[in-house]
Amino acid sequence: MLTKLSIIKIGGNLLDEKSLKLLITYLKRVNHPCILVHGGGNKLTDQAEAMGIKQTLIDGRRMTDSETLKQAIMVYSGLNTELVTLLNAHQILALGISGSSGGFLNSNKTNGFGEVGKVDQIDVDRISQLLNLGY
Repeated sequence: MLTKLSIIKIGGNLLDEKSLKLLITYLKRVNHPCILVHGGGNKLTDQAEAMGIKQTLIDGRRMTDSETLKQAIMVYSGLNTELVTLLNAHQILALGISGSSGGFLNSNKTNGFGEVGKVDQIDVDRISQLLNLGY
């Protein structure tokens, strides 16, 4: 049974070499499981604009049409894989999952933002099972 858990959110702007070195140092020092939640909106904007997909932000929130969603899946999946590979290379056991993986999250679309959703439920039991396996 878990006695302690850290949830770490890093924005896309903190996915630089210096910040990642600090993250690795921290993760090697802690003696309990951590869940890392990453962003990457800046990389998504760059990718979408490179593909000619206009980006619209409303009060800092992205209006996500179907084409932007395709790019988001690609960008965030790539970032996830890069982070897992980096952590595992530093002997930090890591497993990458996304909101669409294995029913970990349930969400509903948020009115007015296209394909953007709001998380309604998190399957804590499934996440606990992975954490108990050492991830």
